[in-house]
Amino acid sequence: RKHMHNHDAVFHIFEVIDQKASAMLTHISVMIAANALLLSTKSSGLLDILSVALLSAFILVALLSLRLLRFWSSLFPAEDAASRPANEVATQIENSFRDEIFYRGRLYRFALNATTLLTALSAVLMLLYGIERVLAG
Repeated sequence: RKHMHNHDAVFHIFEVIDQKASAMLTHISVMIAANALLLSTKSSGLLDILSVALLSAFILVALLSLRLLRFWSSLFPAEDAASRPANEVATQIENSFRDEIFYRGRLYRFALNATTLLTALSAVLMLLYGIERVLAG
């Protein structure tokens, strides 16, 4: 992306992460609804406990994923930026953007891996609910 100004490239990266986080939050919402729906069926207490645990884990990952959508870094230049040398402020801004991109990248990978694992566990749980219904019926 050599044709982009440095700030344009940073904002592009933030935009890509926002899009991916939004898609992941949509998936997490569907999985929360699916696990909540399983709780409405008559089943064993163990399956209900497992479903509540998965539901809680998905909610935690959703909350972490919301952090991906927050724009400003906590390291963005303070109010005293006008009284400091411009190159010092520019360096602080660049470092802030770099640190924020690095943090969001790590958080996104963690949330994606956690979502993948929880989705697989939810599929197994749905099979267990189905097996229980067949054996009970």
